[in-house]
Amino acid sequence: MPELPPTTRMFLLLKFISIKLQHMCRDFVPLSSLNGTKVHKGNKQNLPLKICQSCKKPFSWRKKWAKCWDDVKYCSDRCRTNK
Repeated sequence: MPELPPTTRMFLLLKFISIKLQHMCRDFVPLSSLNGTKVHKGNKQNLPLKICQSCKKPFSWRKKWAKCWDDVKYCSDRCRTNK
């Protein structure tokens, strides 16, 4: 088997290290989560969903809809105007 050039060996080593780091960081639990669950800012997995009455696609809760979520029917202004 031929010897690889040093730049190729370095590239492969860095690629291997980055893959290993991704796997190690995937299960990272921040110290701020006191109850033992994986909580971080920006976690959008548990947001409520609705189906847009115009385009029939699912859309999720947004902070600007916090006070009127029960009244929200459309995913965007475009869908609201194209009833």
